[in-house]
Amino acid sequence: MSSFAQRAVTLSRIGYAPAPGTMATLVTLPFVILISWFSFDYLIILAATIGIGFALVRASLPFFDKKDPHEIVIDEVVGCLVTFYGIALTSSTLFAGFILFRILDVCKPSFIGRTERLPGVWGIMLDDIVAGIVANIILRAMF
Repeated sequence: MSSFAQRAVTLSRIGYAPAPGTMATLVTLPFVILISWFSFDYLIILAATIGIGFALVRASLPFFDKKDPHEIVIDEVVGCLVTFYGIALTSSTLFAGFILFRILDVCKPSFIGRTERLPGVWGIMLDDIVAGIVANIILRAMF
C-alpha cells in the first residue's frame, strides 16, 4: 500500500536506496545552494519544510511497519536545511556541514540520541533537527 505522504517522506525512491539518509542529504545540498543563490527567505522555507515534514511523517506512519522507518528521509532534508541556516556557503562550509550533520545524525551523541526515543513523529523529526542545530553551531564556530 502506498500514499502520497509515503512517497513524499521517502523522496520517492531515495528512502529505499543504500545509505538513504546520506543520499537524501546529498540531494538536499543543491536546494540549499539554490535558496542562497536566489536569495529566497531561508527561514520561511525552513519553517515550511519543518511543518510539512511533521505533517507528512504523521500521515505516512500507518503505511510503514516500523516505529522509525529508515526509509523516511524527509527528516534528513530538514536537518540539512537547519545545518546551513545563516551559514555563508562555500565549498568548505558545504563539505564541513555535510560531514558534521551526517556524523551527528548517524552517531546521535548525548541528547540527540535521546530525542530519537521520543514517540512517533517527534522522535523521527527532532533528532535530525537537533543534529542540524548542533552542526550549525559547530559550523559557525569553525567559520
